[in-house]
Amino acid sequence: MFELSVACKYLIPRWRQLSVSIISMISILVISLVVWLILVFFSVTNGLENNWIEKLIALTAPVRITPTQEYYDSYYYQIDSISEASDYTHKTLREKLAGVGVDPYDADFDEEVPLYWPQPDEDGEGNLKDIVKMAADAAGRLNIAGLTVAPYETSVGNIKLSSISESTYLGSFDPENLDLKKTLLPLSGDDLSNVLQTIGYANRKELREFFENVEVTHLKLQPGWRIPIHLYPKEGYLDVVAILRDGNVYQMFAAPKADQLLQIKAEWDERAAGFEIVKAPLKFEDRRPLLSIGGKQYPARTAPLQLAAEMEIPAKLEESSLALADSGGDVQFVMSLNLQEAAFEGSVPYKGLKIARADLCDQPKADVCWIYESDGQMVLPSVGGSDGILLPKTFREQGVLVGDRGQLTYYAPTTSSLQEQRLPIHVAGFYDQGVISIGGKLAFAGPEIVSAAGSAFNQNQGGMQAGINIRFRDWNKAEEAKEVLQAAFAEGGIGRYWKVETFREYPFTKDLLQQLRSEKNLFSLISIVIIIVACSNIVSMLIILVNDKKGEIGILRSMGASPKSIAAIFGFCGMVMGLLGSLVGIALAALTLKNIQSLIGLISRLQGHELFNVHFFGEVIPDRLSGEALTFVLMATVLISLISGVIPAIKASLMRPSAILRSE
Repeated sequence: MFELSVACKYLIPRWRQLSVSIISMISILVISLVVWLILVFFSVTNGLENNWIEKLIALTAPVRITPTQEYYDSYYYQIDSISEASDYTHKTLREKLAGVGVDPYDADFDEEVPLYWPQPDEDGEGNLKDIVKMAADAAGRLNIAGLTVAPYETSVGNIKLSSISESTYLGSFDPENLDLKKTLLPLSGDDLSNVLQTIGYANRKELREFFENVEVTHLKLQPGWRIPIHLYPKEGYLDVVAILRDGNVYQMFAAPKADQLLQIKAEWDERAAGFEIVKAPLKFEDRRPLLSIGGKQYPARTAPLQLAAEMEIPAKLEESSLALADSGGDVQFVMSLNLQEAAFEGSVPYKGLKIARADLCDQPKADVCWIYESDGQMVLPSVGGSDGILLPKTFREQGVLVGDRGQLTYYAPTTSSLQEQRLPIHVAGFYDQGVISIGGKLAFAGPEIVSAAGSAFNQNQGGMQAGINIRFRDWNKAEEAKEVLQAAFAEGGIGRYWKVETFREYPFTKDLLQQLRSEKNLFSLISIVIIIVACSNIVSMLIILVNDKKGEIGILRSMGASPKSIAAIFGFCGMVMGLLGSLVGIALAALTLKNIQSLIGLISRLQGHELFNVHFFGEVIPDRLSGEALTFVLMATVLISLISGVIPAIKASLMRPSAILRSE
């Protein structure tokens, strides 16, 4: 294209146009920096918001319907309390959905219906409307991918473990909620070590089942671990810190690196009065350790050689040891320990060690105590007579581990009073609650447990809450789903019984998400202003360029170029500069996001504390370039750059060829 080729020619830096070239480069640089800043900010904030929302809907749902007070006042809900067929108790939503009949009332047997109760809400055929099933059916007809509909309940209880006793909210666990995997914390080596430790003595079946599901790859050696003599190498060499008394070697400490021994020696010098502390070489000859001190060699076979620092080493289970092991400590592992110039290899018992890393079976081959996925459902296992519960990560921070056993206590009504009930439980896993305000106090348990714990409360009171979770893959369709449900409820005549909310309207997230959206809108406005300021340099540069190219403009007009073509040339100049600046800024933003964790670590070290609080922002800051931010920046920058070139372009197009050539 003629106009674009001329514009590109004008933009090529030339020595004769030094001032124009410098201004052009500064304009492009400023635009690049602005684009870089906006992209990094929006990418991180969008990523954080998406992470928070994903965790939120994984623990709740994109859309939730909850009963209103009219539901609890209705004949449909109240009738169970006076019906023998319902055991004279109100039914939960889960029980209503699972029930066969709609109206359990028997006029010949049950007491009379109170006159102050509202009349039954009947359909056109005179049958009592099944309000809960109608709501669930309407939700099930939503045309959204990945749709699941499940009732939920919440209650309160007290979790008693060996290390803590804490009151918590209880939420019903939904096995069809696969999104829960996004919030689950992986099992740590300490978790697996704890599970192995809880296996009863002489229970070889559980030991075998544990190692069928767990392939240990690395073990953790604790400081003070004594290296067995049968692991000593045939030959080798390493420096140790030796403790001597009366000329005899009393104890030796080794470390992976020789320079770590200086600190170890200093620590022992302060606390080992009456002992001689020396750093000396230890040599192995035909598996015999010899300590060299002052040119003299000391046999050190009877002196224990211990580790002075924690180490993680590769290891593999010796499967034949399972047949003879009476406990986890008897299981043997083949390991390889390298200390400086010496290699210690062989089989050692697990006693005194811990699991550092392991691979878990995707599909457990036997009963396990931790949460897992099987056949498209999440499984919260019950093992050894105890029910599994899922706890927020705040419990892990208090020292709780997977496999810990305890009790869940709650109060249930009896004929005379409320009495404490106790259920055996074990910790089956931990989840990251994100920014949910009550997340640190919300544990998930089986629906039956939650219902039992809520039996002391009326469902329409604060101790027990219930509703129906509606989950689907694309949470951006939450508003659309809400409108469809409200219309369906109104058509079925049950709208007054239900409150429909999206995840942006939940009481514990509404304020936060609204604030995030307001801040994004505000920064979008600020970003546009910054881009306008950055692109203002283009106006100055193009005005100088127009004045510098007057002669060429006159020649082009004399050769037949129209005013529109002249205007297009300088308009293209502005647009190309904006586009070039955007591309450089995008490249810088992509590079920054790729290395953002290292950058955050550097800034954190410089300021002496974490740049981002992990409890609020998570362990990992998002590093993916936001497509939404990229589209916004490209469109805004190119458009504003094009507009910036309009004034100089109009000025150039209005120049008369005769006046230009006469002045030249």
